[in-house]
Amino acid sequence: MSLYIDATLPEEHLGKFYQELAKLPSNLNHIQMSDGENDPKLPITFQDLATDTNVPVNTVGGYFLHARDVCYGVSFFENEARFFIECSCDENAFVLMKMLATFPVIYAYASQIEEREHQNRIVVKKPYGIHEAWVGRDFNRYLPGMYWLNLIPKSLLTKHGVTAKEINSIAISCEKSNNKNYLIQLYSSSIDWVDQVAKVDKWREDTPGVFYKQTAEIALKKGTNFLDDCDATNEWK
Repeated sequence: MSLYIDATLPEEHLGKFYQELAKLPSNLNHIQMSDGENDPKLPITFQDLATDTNVPVNTVGGYFLHARDVCYGVSFFENEARFFIECSCDENAFVLMKMLATFPVIYAYASQIEEREHQNRIVVKKPYGIHEAWVGRDFNRYLPGMYWLNLIPKSLLTKHGVTAKEINSIAISCEKSNNKNYLIQLYSSSIDWVDQVAKVDKWREDTPGVFYKQTAEIALKKGTNFLDDCDATNEWK
């Protein structure tokens, strides 16, 4: 069982974000830093990162921050910072998502890796072998899915035409933060996605503005060769 948070926020807010992480319990903020996930780990604090002092590795391309109960993978694209955070339990993921809700997040969600794969990973048997690809992750085109926890700005819901009524029809909780983010919870525990998968799949299929993987699978099955299939999956990145 692997539980992850995938969160994107403006890079300009990174220092303040690290300052808030420094206030969390030690199991989430007592960190070591490495260039690669399995590279040697060196001591660092979130306060050092917030002020860009005593940083022991090159941070240009990204880095990893290892705490006792979480691992923060950090990467950068243009003016955005993306966090891919592996969490040990629902409680830690919920604490981090609640904190993220206080920032002008671009998009974030938390789920079991299996739920993410179910909604955004294609695996299709073809004559040349197995074709695999991640699809539907461009939140500028659509909502990538709907997972255990979802942190979505009101502006992004409006952009994709998803209404509060549609959200409330599937969520057990929908809270609005001061920064106009909606923290949406679909089920009590992250592992409950298995019991709710049919309901969530139907909701994604019926809700315009939300990515539905089966559409991409149909396009992939029409391809007659590897290059056609790559074009089909690239269309749904």
